[in-house]
Order: sequence, then structure tokens, then C-alpha cells
Amino acid sequence: MKFLLLMALTVFSYANAQAFLHLIGLDTDWNDFSTMSYHSMYDNKPNAKQSKENIPLKTIGIYRKGDKVEIFSLDYLLVPTKKGFLYATSKTVETKINLDDYDDFLKKEAKHYTLENSITKPIFFKTAKSVRRFMARQKASFADAINVDFEKISYINANFYLTTGFETEVTFGASWFLGTEKTAFYPLDWQGKLSHKLLSYIDNEDKNHIVRKAYIEHIVEGENDKDNQNNTKIDKNTTLPWADTIDKHEEVYFDFIFGNNGVYIIPLTLLNGNSSRRFLAPSRLPLIHPEMYKQLKLPMPNHHDVAFNRFVSPDKSTIIDITNGELSVKDATTKKVLATEKITYNKVIMSEFATDKYAQQWKQQFLKNK
Repeated sequence: MKFLLLMALTVFSYANAQAFLHLIGLDTDWNDFSTMSYHSMYDNKPNAKQSKENIPLKTIGIYRKGDKVEIFSLDYLLVPTKKGFLYATSKTVETKINLDDYDDFLKKEAKHYTLENSITKPIFFKTAKSVRRFMARQKASFADAINVDFEKISYINANFYLTTGFETEVTFGASWFLGTEKTAFYPLDWQGKLSHKLLSYIDNEDKNHIVRKAYIEHIVEGENDKDNQNNTKIDKNTTLPWADTIDKHEEVYFDFIFGNNGVYIIPLTLLNGNSSRRFLAPSRLPLIHPEMYKQLKLPMPNHHDVAFNRFVSPDKSTIIDITNGELSVKDATTKKVLATEKITYNKVIMSEFATDKYAQQWKQQFLKNK
């Protein structure tokens, strides 16, 4: 009887599963700039992978209809918008160093660097053919440079995208090296102002709480100063290293991460590691702020769990998990695993669903651009 009931549930589940296609965008950039921020500039060792073709962004497509699941992939980002698809990758422009631009004293130091400038930014195209043609021509060494400006997509949807990265400059002076991590917000299909500063959405008191926690977690705890860790005198009037007080500190930004079937806001406080290096200190817990979600046109997450990537189809028939480098698709009713795929990635940066006829249209993007 239990067997027959299970069979009936299985048939009902498969028969009533809505056809959908799930787009998952992945950051797959292997270079040191992407994975180590400006810390990669502390030494001049060549990247062992620099001869390998770099694919900074990928898209996984998961199509389900009935009990059949198909998994596709593209070596660029496929972004659905109201005006049609955009196709994204990264563009790197490198300028070789000219030692004749340096005097004899600095020339001895400058010769250790391959490049004068290295600039990497996201780039978007309106056709798949254009992005593929660009990627075929794009060659980047990601060698050490006197000046680096690096940005990569950390989150993207149909309305906007957010980048994280860093800027560095080798000064050959007393500090030798200036470096700052950074984040920025860019519109795709957005009307009105778009700010990546947290103070645009929350009040100063809430911001002070975030900065105080960041200071304790990333500076005080790092110094193993247990007396200071428990010192309640760390308040809004506390002076941050090489900066102003917590109350006056406005350089607080945010990033997004995918967790348990939702997008979570992670505050990023820009702190000084010393007088010449600044870093973005992420909060350990997400910020759940309903008004901020409303202003950014994002759905509030149902759970407060960011430990793993889980996505649920619009009709709740299908669960898609990404854990330990494996993507799995299973039926939500029967818990049967319908498909699995091994994937390599740094971060999930996009999640978009299409259903019924739109799912079929999105599927064609993979079939015609294999």
C-alpha cells in the first residue's frame, strides 16, 4: 500500500511540475587578482595558470519538464532583462611597462614589474556572437603591475549589478604600496538613483552598530586583545585606526550572497589595515532590513541561513542545491534526485527563473549557442 501511495505521489509530482528553466550565474575567475584581492601584489611570483584560458563568468541552465531534467552551460554570463538578453564577461586592458619612463634609481625597482597598468572591468554585449568573438581575442597575463584597477561582478539581476575589487599603486616611497578594496553599483534597467552606500537605506545608529561589530571582529579580535574585545567603551565615539570615529565613519557598503532560497545583504565596512592599505570587512551575519529590500526591489528571504546555496522553483516542485562543488536537482515531493553536475566556481552571482513558454525560449539560448 505504501509503495502504491509513493508511486501515486511520484506520478502526481512529475505530472504537475511546471516547466521551468533556472539560470545560475557563476564567478569562475581563476586569476590571483580575483581570488586574493590586492594581497596578490605582496609578491612578484608569476601566476602558474596564466597560460591557461581564463573564463571569468559562466552560466548554468537547468531545464525541467515533467520528470526530465537537462543541464546546460555557457562560458559567459547570460543575463535576462526586460529588453532582452545581455551577454557578459570581463575585459582586461594591460599596458606594458616602459623603463625609460623611470629615473635610474627607480628603474632598478620598476624592472621587477611586467606591466605599467592593468585594468579589469565587466563588459556587456547584445549578442552571443559578439561576446564569443571578444573572448576569443581577449588575452590577459594578470602579471604584476605598477597600477591595478580590478572589478568583478559579485551579484547581478535584471535591474542592476554590483562589483567588488580593488585598486593598487606601487609608489616606490616609504609605504611602497597603496591598496584599497572597493565595491560599486551599476544600473542595467533601473529608474532613479542607485546607491551602494548603506547609509542611503539605514539610519546612522544602525550603521554605528555594524561598524562597531566590524571593528571588533576584524581589528580587535585580529590583535587578540581580549581586554578590548569585552570593553563596552568601544562605542560610537571610538576612533577607528587611521580614520575618524565610528559615528562619523560613512564608508559602509554592502554585497549580496545567495543562501537558503533567498538573497542576503552583507554589510561591508571599509577599514584601514594600516596607513596605506584599506580592506572591506564583511559582517558575519546578514542584514535583514525590509525597507532596504523594498527599495532595491528584492524579495525578502524566508530563512536566515547563508551556509549553503539552495533554490526552489516558482511552483515549489523542485529543489536545486549547490554544495561542495556539486549541483543537484531533486523533486521536492518525492525527494528523488533527478540530476547532478560537478561544477567549479568561486561564488554564485545570479539566479533567475523562467516558466512555461519563457522557459522554452531561454532554453533556446543554450541550444543555439553551444
